[in-house]
Amino acid sequence: MPVDYTEEWNLYDRRNMAQKIISAFHCGSTAFAAVMDNSVIGFALLNDSLFGRNKQYSDLTEFYVTETFRRRGIGKKLFERICSGAKRHGAKKLYISAHSAEESIAAYKKYGCVLEEEPDAAHIEKVPFDLQLEYNLFPHR
Repeated sequence: MPVDYTEEWNLYDRRNMAQKIISAFHCGSTAFAAVMDNSVIGFALLNDSLFGRNKQYSDLTEFYVTETFRRRGIGKKLFERICSGAKRHGAKKLYISAHSAEESIAAYKKYGCVLEEEPDAAHIEKVPFDLQLEYNLFPHR
């Protein structure tokens, strides 16, 4: 069953996302923003709580770059910052419940993400059409 996705962020949506990020940050999550001319053009949110059989995963909760600023390396910089944050908190891998849009999946694959080895039931239940991915933070070990 296909899922339509329209990328429209009205003021209400933007405020809700900002509040979600602020609340998560105050609860111990790590947040990054890409800002240009005093406007947020991208953001990433990392839940620093570790999970998985061996407590190896940190959850990339939100990851977004405004459409007009994509393919300029902004997403890659945000992803690198998230990876550094996850390592600092003891994660071995990022867990990513990725929107199934072709562009999203292509970006994650470009960064080196692969299909999840240990799918998390809570993520799947929350958004069943998402693709469950992971990224190894220490690929040469």
